Amino acid sequence: MLVQNGFNTTASNLNRVCLYVDGAPGPHCNSYADESTTDEYYTNAVSSEIVSNLAPGNHTVQMYFWSEEGAGASHYEANYHVYKP
Repeated sequence: MLVQNGFNTTASNLNRVCLYVDGAPGPHCNSYADESTTDEYYTNAVSSEIVSNLAPGNHTVQMYFWSEEGAGASHYEANYHVYKP
């Protein structure tokens, strides 16, 4: 998961990129991904998550971006893969 972000007004603006499956956060959602910049540039916040032991069937998968002081987002992308044993 990647979120290109920046143009905030506060220094040390930490952010997170989280994977949610069926409304529950992934195991690393409490980890900071990056720090949004205060200049006129964007930075990439990137995160990779693995969620296992899900029951067979349909699931809702979402990506969330969060920053402590707010930030503009210009581009985002997420790749989800399903592995069946």
